[in-house]
Amino acid sequence: MKEIYIDSSIAENQAKQRYNFPEFIMMENAAAALENKILSLPDFSSQKQILILCGCGNNGGDGYALARRLYGKCKVSIIKTQDAKSSEAIVQALMAKALGINFLSMAYVSQLDFSNYFAIVDAIYGSGFHGTFSLEIENLLIKINKEKAIKIACDIPSGITKEGRAQNNSFKADFTVTMGALKIALFSDQAKELCGKISVAELGISSTVFNTCAQAQAFLIEENDVKLPYRKNPNTHKGSYGHTLVFAGEKSGAAILSATAAMNFGSGLTTLLATGSSNLNQFKISPGLMISSEIPQKTTAIVIGNGLGQKEDAKNAINYFIEWIKHSKNPNCVIDADLFYYSKIKELLQELNSLKSANIILTPHPKEFQSLLNLLYINDRNDYTINEVIEHKLALGKEILKIFSNLTLILKGANTIILCQNQTFICDTGSQSLAKGGSGDILAGLCAGLLAQGYSSKDASITAVYSHAKAANKLSPEDFSLTPEKLLDNLLDL
Repeated sequence: MKEIYIDSSIAENQAKQRYNFPEFIMMENAAAALENKILSLPDFSSQKQILILCGCGNNGGDGYALARRLYGKCKVSIIKTQDAKSSEAIVQALMAKALGINFLSMAYVSQLDFSNYFAIVDAIYGSGFHGTFSLEIENLLIKINKEKAIKIACDIPSGITKEGRAQNNSFKADFTVTMGALKIALFSDQAKELCGKISVAELGISSTVFNTCAQAQAFLIEENDVKLPYRKNPNTHKGSYGHTLVFAGEKSGAAILSATAAMNFGSGLTTLLATGSSNLNQFKISPGLMISSEIPQKTTAIVIGNGLGQKEDAKNAINYFIEWIKHSKNPNCVIDADLFYYSKIKELLQELNSLKSANIILTPHPKEFQSLLNLLYINDRNDYTINEVIEHKLALGKEILKIFSNLTLILKGANTIILCQNQTFICDTGSQSLAKGGSGDILAGLCAGLLAQGYSSKDASITAVYSHAKAANKLSPEDFSLTPEKLLDNLLDL
């Protein structure tokens, strides 16, 4: 896993103190990383024109240093969006001027033609952005975002706060070269469409050493963190791999998808529980799935909520589930979909949170998360809007886990966040092709199938979320044809 920080300046300051690193060395290494990115771009040549937007702080200083390093290797121009104010930015701006680099005036932005630039580098704000753009800078970014030039952001695209909230008309990068370490700001849902491909620039010491200088606030999931349920012991039977049960309600197709996903992900036995309102008879169901009217005795994990509905039959099913999990030797479950609209969800979560050795995973999408927050009355509010939920997803998820500390929360979105045991894990490999009914049902089934096989809620969530995203990525992110059935097929080829 890779460490992620809310603010890497703490690590930077510690590195300076511990290793006697002056600011200018870090800035020089930042500029070198940006330079290498530009020189490695396909079709780069000495005849290409590069435009660098420089702000007043150290992010602008990185931009001025980049211009100096590129000068003589290609055609370089600078737009100074504000006068340099930090001591290092002032020095770097003076060096750039002394070299004779072309400075373009902000006063004539509306008249400038940006169509001939090969690449445009954003070094205006970085992690220092807060508040709103000035009208001048906003107009500049509006114009530049329309250009076909390759766009590169220094540290963080301008317009994104360190919490990950994005101002309208933020710089839209194809590449982001972030300095020193990964930042939380790069992994919000809003940032997903603004950051492009993210890479980390080492600032003079290795990332391994740099990351010892401060405690990470989150971790980026990588492929080697995934623990697929391979069957390495040849002397086993179906009972060795658990028994997953999925409640089937008004929209039983959702339950069938979940159950099929659990079966495909290693669950030894998988059962659909037919509630009074289920419509299982409308579907062709795999003969590998069993159907029951009660919870089998040796059930080791349950999925409840997806397609369950909110009528009386659903309430009876929830009561049955509660009685089972209170007395179960294997209190493992995934809560999904319709349960986040259940009026007594607070009491249910209190019950689940109190169970010893339980593995409980909640998998809401943004609208379901909105309902959950309002029903739980988080921060004494029951009027959260969907925009607030998306903008403050991580912070609001942490508020829920302050109350229900034994639960695991998977917050689905452009970048999926897992909150578990006071730790935060982020999966950034998912794509927009997953925006299709049934995708979430499959994720719930993957989680439950792993819980049934004895995984902890943490390991089940990490493995299921990453595998779900990777299965989707076997098609282009822009592909519109990804169906739940294709997603299930792709899981077999991980």
